[in-house]
Order: sequence, then structure tokens, then C-alpha cells
Amino acid sequence: MQLRDYVDDFRAAGAEMVALHCEGSVEGTEKFARRRHLGFPLGNDDELNVVSHYSVTSTYLIGPDGVIRARWLDRVHDRVSGASILAALNDLNAEGR
Repeated sequence: MQLRDYVDDFRAAGAEMVALHCEGSVEGTEKFARRRHLGFPLGNDDELNVVSHYSVTSTYLIGPDGVIRARWLDRVHDRVSGASILAALNDLNAEGR
């Protein structure tokens, strides 16, 4: 399963998924998002304003206060599973974060 298959589960747990695309223009990012039917926002960072501060292939779980609560340092072809993110989200919810 891909992460987009977990969007509804993340939302049910009180979270939203967003992604950044940094390999093309704004127009290219918009085409990519439409073609893939992602179901979540995909921002463009072609000038690397955001990803220069974070690992490009990492996944972050950020609380409503803006604090990073979990991080997975992924490899390009070996991404964190949606089940792992959902488990971490449920743990944080159980802790009241």
C-alpha cells in the first residue's frame, strides 16, 4: 500500500497528510498531483526553501503546535509504511499530544 491509501485513516486519527514536490515547476507539480489523484495537498518547493532544512526523503509527523513528534529517515525506494505512521499517530493521541 502507498501512503495515499492511508489518508482517510490519518484523518480519522485527527491528522492531515501533506507532501512537497521539489523536482519541477509549480505547473509540473499541479499536473503530477492531478495525474496521481493523491487526495492530499502537494506543495511545490522547486527553490528548495523547505527541503533545504529537512531530509528530502524523510517523513515527519508534526503536532498541531508545530513540533516534530516523529521522523522516519527514508530512502528513495524504501519509504516508511502508512501503518507505521498510523501507529505512531495513535500512540501520540493516546499520550494526549
